[in-house]
Amino acid sequence: MEHQESKGVMHNVKDAAKKVQPVVSFVRKHAVLFTLLFVLALQFMPNGGGTYPWGGMYMRMMTKDLPFADSAGASSVDNYLQQQAAVVVAQQYPSLPDASRQNVIADVVRRLKEQQGDALAGQQGQIAQQVRDHYQYEVDGRKFNYMPDIDPYYYLRFARNIVEKGHNYDVLKEGIPWDTHIYAPLGTVADSSWHQHVFAVLYWGGRVFDEKITLMEAAQYYPIVFMLLSMVLAFAIAYRVSGLVGGFFAALMLGLVPAMTGRTLFGHADTDAYQVFFPLLVVWLLTEALGKKEWKQQALFASLTGLAIASYTKFWSGWWYLFDFVLGALAVAFVIELYLHVRKQSVRQAMHNAHLRKFTVVGGAFLVVSLLAGGLFIGFGQFSEAAFSAAFRFSADFKDASHANLWPNVYTTVAELNPSSLSAVVQSVGGPLLFAFACLGIVLLLLKFDEHGKVDITYSVLLALWFAGTAYASLKGIRFILLIGPAFAVAFGAAAGLLYYRLSDFAHRQLHIGKSITAVILALMLGFAIMGPVSAGPHIVRDSYVEATRDVPIVNDAWWNVLTRIKESSEPNAIINSWWDFGHHFKFIADRPVTFDGAVQNSPQAHWIGRVLQTPNEDEAVAILRMLDCGANSAYDVAFNATKDPYVSVSLVKEIIMVDEGEAKALAKAANVPADITRYTHCSPPENFFITSADMVGKSGVWAHFGTWDFARAEVWQKWRLLDESVAVPQMMDRFGWSKETAEQTHRDAVSLGSEDAANQWISGWPSYLGNPAGCEREGAMARCGQVTVNLTSGDSEVRVSQGTAKAGELYVFDRFGNYTVRTINGGNAAIAVVLWPSDGGLSGMPVVRELAASMFTRLFFMDGLGTRHFDKFAEDNQLFGGKIVAWKVNWEGGEAHVPDALRPKSEVVAGAKVQLDYIGWTEDGAVFDSSIVNWQANNVTKDTTFAGAVTKPIEITYGRGQLIAGFEKQIEGMKANQTKTIKIAPEEAYGTDPEAHPLGNKTLNFRIRVVSVQ
Repeated sequence: MEHQESKGVMHNVKDAAKKVQPVVSFVRKHAVLFTLLFVLALQFMPNGGGTYPWGGMYMRMMTKDLPFADSAGASSVDNYLQQQAAVVVAQQYPSLPDASRQNVIADVVRRLKEQQGDALAGQQGQIAQQVRDHYQYEVDGRKFNYMPDIDPYYYLRFARNIVEKGHNYDVLKEGIPWDTHIYAPLGTVADSSWHQHVFAVLYWGGRVFDEKITLMEAAQYYPIVFMLLSMVLAFAIAYRVSGLVGGFFAALMLGLVPAMTGRTLFGHADTDAYQVFFPLLVVWLLTEALGKKEWKQQALFASLTGLAIASYTKFWSGWWYLFDFVLGALAVAFVIELYLHVRKQSVRQAMHNAHLRKFTVVGGAFLVVSLLAGGLFIGFGQFSEAAFSAAFRFSADFKDASHANLWPNVYTTVAELNPSSLSAVVQSVGGPLLFAFACLGIVLLLLKFDEHGKVDITYSVLLALWFAGTAYASLKGIRFILLIGPAFAVAFGAAAGLLYYRLSDFAHRQLHIGKSITAVILALMLGFAIMGPVSAGPHIVRDSYVEATRDVPIVNDAWWNVLTRIKESSEPNAIINSWWDFGHHFKFIADRPVTFDGAVQNSPQAHWIGRVLQTPNEDEAVAILRMLDCGANSAYDVAFNATKDPYVSVSLVKEIIMVDEGEAKALAKAANVPADITRYTHCSPPENFFITSADMVGKSGVWAHFGTWDFARAEVWQKWRLLDESVAVPQMMDRFGWSKETAEQTHRDAVSLGSEDAANQWISGWPSYLGNPAGCEREGAMARCGQVTVNLTSGDSEVRVSQGTAKAGELYVFDRFGNYTVRTINGGNAAIAVVLWPSDGGLSGMPVVRELAASMFTRLFFMDGLGTRHFDKFAEDNQLFGGKIVAWKVNWEGGEAHVPDALRPKSEVVAGAKVQLDYIGWTEDGAVFDSSIVNWQANNVTKDTTFAGAVTKPIEITYGRGQLIAGFEKQIEGMKANQTKTIKIAPEEAYGTDPEAHPLGNKTLNFRIRVVSVQ
C-alpha cells in the first residue's frame, strides 16, 4: 500500500515537472531578458532604511514624497516635548544637578510619548504636511513639487518656450535665435542644447498618461528615465565582457553608487544623468563593434559610436573626454596588438591580422563619423578644438586666480570644481573593498583568453582606460566624481562575472558543486559586501538612502511668491540683480532678464555685483547698477577697444560712473575714449529689482572677494612680478601712482607667492560675517549682543571666537537715520569690526570682517535698508528653513533716508511699537483674576474700578511678537496713548477650552485696558 502511495507521489512529481518544464525551458532560452528584468525589478523594490543591496530607483523616487518633511515634523514635536518637559522639571526640581535633570527630562518625554502617542503622531503629520505644502504648488486642485535645483530652470525656461511658442528662443535678432533673459540688457545667442527638448518630449509623452501633468512635473522624471536606460546599458556591457552574472551586478551597482544617486534623484533634472547615460551608450556600442566578426558590422557599430559622441556634444560641454578616451583606447589596443604580432612576423603580415584590421576599421569609422556628425551639430572648428585640445586645458581654467585681462576668475570659488582626492573618490564608490573588487575586474579582463587560448585585449584596454581616466578626472573636481560611477559599476560587474566563471569552474571540477550553487554563494557574498558594516567602509546603500531622505528643495513658496510679485508688478524689460546663484530661478519664475547667472557666472559682472553688495557707498552701488542696466559691461568694452589696456579701462569706467554725464564725456575724451561711452553709463535705465536673501550671508566671503578685487595687484601678478625688481618698480610707481616703498614691497610680495591660490588671496581677501546679529542687553555702559560685548563709553569691543575672545579694531555705530560713526579701537585686530544699530528691540549688534561693516548688504539685509535713499522694499517673505528673502526696487532718483517701520515714532499700537498697558481682567461671573494696579487684591479692585488716581505697574510689550494672548493682542491694535477700552475674549482666543491645561481654560475673559504709552 505504501509502495503504491510512493509511486503515486512520484508520478505526481514527474507530472508536475513535465508541466513546469516548458516554463523552465522558456526562461532558460530567454535568460538574458529575464535576468535583466529581474535586476530592474530589484531597483524598484522598497529598501527601508537603506539596508539591502537593491532599490536604487526606489530611493531616487522617494524624493517625490519629500521625505525630509517627516523628519522635520518629528523634530518639531520632539523639540516641543523637550521644552515642555524642561519647564515642568525646572519647576518641580529646581535644585536638581544638570546631569540628573537631563535624565528626568528624558523620562518625562518618554512618558508623554506613551500617554499622548496618537495625538503627537497627528500633530507630527500636520507639521509634515505644512512643510510639504511649502515646497509644492497647486494646479487644478493637484499639488506638485517645485523643481528642487538651480540649473534645471535654465533649460526649463527654454522648454516652456518650445511648448508655448514652438521654438526655444525668446526672439529672433537679425535672424539669430536670441535669449533676452541673460546678460541683461543685451542678451545673447539662445542655448542650443537638446536637453530642453528632452523636457518638452517628456511633457508631451507624459500627457498621454496624465493630461493634467505640468511641464515642471514631467521634466522631473528625466533622471529616472535616463538612469533606467543606463542600467540596461550597464547590463549589456558587462554581459558582453563577463556574462549574465556580470551584467546583473553591473546594473545593480549602477543604481546604488551614492556619487550618482545624489545627482540623479527624482526632480534633479540637471544634465548629470547624461554623464552616466552617454558613456555607457558609447562603451556599449564600441564593445558591440569590437565583438563583431564582419567588418561591415564593425563599421556600422563604430559609426553609431561616433554618432553617439556627436549627440553627446548637444547635451554636455565636457563630451570631449569621452571622445579622447575612445580614440586613445583604440590607439593603445592597436599598438599593443601590433607589437605582439610584429615580434613574430613582419608589419605587412601583421596588418592582415583580424584583430588589427578590426581596430583599424572601428577606429577609422568612429573618427570619421564623429568628425562629420560633430561638425554638423556644433561646427567643425568647435568640435576639433574641444576634441584635440580641451584635455590639455582641463582644470587649468579653474585654478588661475585672474584672467589675462585682469578680471577675477569666478571658477576658483565654485565648490564643486574644487579638487578631490583619491580617498574621496574611493569612498564615493563604497570604500577600499569595493574599489579593489572593481580593480580586480580590470585585472581579470586583462587575463581573459579568447577561444584560441590567447590573451584578448579587445575589451580589457577599453575598460581599463575608461576606469583609470574617469578616476583621474574625478580628482580634478568634486563635480566629476560622478564620471567614475558608470566605469566602476561595469568593472564591478565584470569582476563578479569573471570571478564566477573561474570559481564555478573550479568548484565544479574540484569540489563537484553545481554552478548555480556557486552563483548563489557569490551573490550572497557580494550582497553582504555592498551592504557591509560601516566599520568595513562606507555603507553605499545607506549613503544613497540618506541622500534621498535629506534632499531639501531650494525653491519654495517664499521664493515663488517674491518672484511672482515682481513678474506681476513690473514692466517686461525690468532687470533683476543679485548674486548669480539663483539667476535661473529669477528668469523662469519672474520671467525677467538678469544681470548674470550660473551660465555666465565667470564674467566681469561678478566684480560689479560683488562691489554693489560690498561697497559702503550707496551712490557707487546705484551708479554700478545703472551702468549694468544700461549696457552690461559694454562701457568697459568701449574703453578697452580704445585703450587696449584693461587696468586703464576699468579705472576709467569706475571714475566716469560717479560723475554727471557732461563730466563723464570730458573724462572719456581726455582718455581718448569715445564720448558715447556714456550711453552705457548714463542712460535712462529700466526698472530694477535687487534681491538680498539669507543664503547670501554664508556666501559673503565669495561676493565680497570679487567686490574688493584689486586690479592693480592682479596686474602685478600677471605681469610685473615676472620682471626684475629694478625694471618693474619704476614702471609700477608711474602706472599706479605708488611710492617707491609701496611698489617695492608689492613686487616682493607678488614674487614670494607660491601658487595661484595664494595669489587669489593676495589680490583680494575673503571678507565675511563672523557671527549672527543679536539683540543687545544693556547693563550700564556695557552692551552684550550675542557673541559681542561693547563698552558704549570707551568703544572697546570684544568678539567671542572659537579660540576665546578677540578685540575688534573698529566699532561702527548707526543711528536710526542710517548715519554712522566709526571708532578705532587701540590694540584691536584691524580686520575685525563690530557693528551696532537700532532695532525694534532697542539695539542690535554683530561681528564682521571690516570691509562689510557698512556694506550695502549689511544695511539692506540686516538693518532693513536703514538710511538708504535708493532702495525701496518691494517684497519680503520667509522660508521655513532658508531664512528671509527681500526684493528691493531701485529708486533711481533717490528719496528720503529710509527709516524702518520698527524705528519710526508710533502714535498707535502697530507692529513693532513698544507699548505700556494697564489692565484689569475678570471672568464672566465678575471675579477679578489679575490687574496692573499695585496690590489689586488688597485694594479690592473690581471690574468697575477705574485707573484714575491708581498706582499701577504697566506691562511693557513690543506689539506683534506674540507676547499676549491672541484675543487680547488682536483687540488692542490701533489704540492710542491714554485711550481706554473694554474687551471680551472667547476661550478659543484666550487660554483654550481645556480647564485642566490652564486655570483660566474654557473661560470667557473681560479686560479693561488703558494704553499708557506708545513708542
